[in-house]
Amino acid sequence: MIIGITGGSGSGKTTLLKELEARGALVLDCDAIYHRLLKTDASLLSAIEVRFPGTVVDGELQRKKLGSIVFSDENALRDLNKITHAAIHTEVSRQLENAGSLVAIDAIALFESGLARLCDVTVAVVAPVD
Repeated sequence: MIIGITGGSGSGKTTLLKELEARGALVLDCDAIYHRLLKTDASLLSAIEVRFPGTVVDGELQRKKLGSIVFSDENALRDLNKITHAAIHTEVSRQLENAGSLVAIDAIALFESGLARLCDVTVAVVAPVD
């Protein structure tokens, strides 16, 4: 069973993921996957550099420079999300090939990225602000 987990910061996602992991689930943290891919996936960096020239220097993403572009331009952010979501989707799919019977996918953009389609069930973790 593949469980998609989403929810806001501080809502309790980590607590739920730890419980699932304690029960033998493979936990796929898409944020961690993304940061690892930025260090290991030359094709991801290349795609970012092609769309956003000057944001990759010596094989390293210049996060502030990229942020200044995408957070001031809705179309640029959409393009970045298309690039990064595709790379994360590919990596998650690769890891699912060898996964056991219980997997939890932790993704802020679970639905927007298309990862929810890989899940048997999705769970939104919510909590009151206080």
